Amino acid sequence: MKKISEVRVNAVVIGVLLCLLGTLFILRPQLSVATMGQIVAIGLGIVAVTYLIRFLMQLRNLDELGNALSIGVSLGICACFVGMRQEMVHNMVLIILAIVVVFDGAGKLQNSLFLNKNHYHYWWVILLIGLINTGLGVIALWNPFIADARGLIVMLGVSMLFSGVSDLVILIIITKVIRLGKESTELELVKEKEDE
Repeated sequence: MKKISEVRVNAVVIGVLLCLLGTLFILRPQLSVATMGQIVAIGLGIVAVTYLIRFLMQLRNLDELGNALSIGVSLGICACFVGMRQEMVHNMVLIILAIVVVFDGAGKLQNSLFLNKNHYHYWWVILLIGLINTGLGVIALWNPFIADARGLIVMLGVSMLFSGVSDLVILIIITKVIRLGKESTELELVKEKEDE
């Protein structure tokens, strides 16, 4: 049960972050272009510090060191590089964000196939959302209709906003399906006990 709640929290956080970033890209593309490198550098720096703190906390238990130090140092170096070379990183960040949207859509397609295989209702809604999500990511990645960087950022913002909203909608659908499945299992157990 702990794993399911962690997945829910992660899905909500990712969905909300995609919505916020998508909205920022749509409403303020010029600001997004100017500050994207700074935002990425700060984000990488925060994650690097988090990993370094995790490493320091793990020093007490030498059996569970993992790779927090190497990840923290690597991300710290990346944060410094991105902070110093923002103009070079800008296009790379846009490509990476578009790839994230494509991966998110592909994950939704995979989830819809799993739900279909297990005979869950509404699997086709998730399939449709996954196809649209993947298509928007591919368009943002290859940008066939967009001539300038601001247009690309708006398109990427639309893709990310759709991806974030659809993540939250899918989470609601899957939670409802799980809850209904749990309730029907409990009803079956009660009926079995009554029959005995």
